[in-house]
Amino acid sequence: ITEQRMFDEKLRENREQLNNFMNSATDVFSLFDNQLNLIEVNEAGIKLFGKNKKELLGKNIRELATGIEKSGRITKYEDVLRTGKSIRIDDFLFPTSPGEKVFVTNAFRVGKGIGIIGRDVTERRMAEKKIIEAEKNYRNLVELSPDGILIIIDEKIEYANPMAFKLLGYKNSETLLTVNDIVLPEYIQFSADRRERALHGEQVPFAEIKVIRADGEVITVDSKQIGITYRGQKAVLVVLHDLTQIKQLSKERFRAEIAEETAKQLKKEISERLKIEKLLLESQKYIGKLIDSSLDM
Repeated sequence: ITEQRMFDEKLRENREQLNNFMNSATDVFSLFDNQLNLIEVNEAGIKLFGKNKKELLGKNIRELATGIEKSGRITKYEDVLRTGKSIRIDDFLFPTSPGEKVFVTNAFRVGKGIGIIGRDVTERRMAEKKIIEAEKNYRNLVELSPDGILIIIDEKIEYANPMAFKLLGYKNSETLLTVNDIVLPEYIQFSADRRERALHGEQVPFAEIKVIRADGEVITVDSKQIGITYRGQKAVLVVLHDLTQIKQLSKERFRAEIAEETAKQLKKEISERLKIEKLLLESQKYIGKLIDSSLDM
């Protein structure tokens, strides 16, 4: 009798521990019989279904999860009961009063019935969706950027946006092999040092360098290096801002300013010359009058 009591006490403790574990879990634990009627559910499940436990027990899974037959999950659960083979169902939608929740479930046979564990992954999926949208927006920004953008890993150009191809005069990524193919020799070490600093997390400011286009033309660009992770590897994102047109415009502006200043000086000189000529003319007239007066005397 003492041993039986000890056994019963131990069994009771184990059941309490199991119940405490299930009820403290954030995942939904539910147990159904071979007809898919609910025979046990934890606190997370009660909260999900929005009813008290007495109302839930005995209900068929079809009543608890509307639309379950259309989703094909009933057939899968019946296969578990028939074959004993566990299954996993990803991203099924469960209707709730605030809105649909996304769940990942594992179903497995327990005796003659079936156990289903459901994990709410709604927030995770929303976060993943936001990440995907952010990546898409970032990709669009890079693709449509008015500046050339390169991604470099160990001197090899892994990516170039459309403006980089246009700026450097290349047609596709196969022809753009390494960064040394485009940087003038005197700038290779300078550029390498800047990439190394960027890889170590340093903020590298813009700096002018000269690069060579596919047609051999040398152009001046403002470049900036930023350390990033690209496809799981440490990489450097390089921004190339074309300064050739800016410098050309500066030269033309300088020439225009010189021409304008020259025109001003010329205009001033012409004005001064006209004044002098006017004074000379007036002087000549005055001298002429004096001469005429002398002759009359």
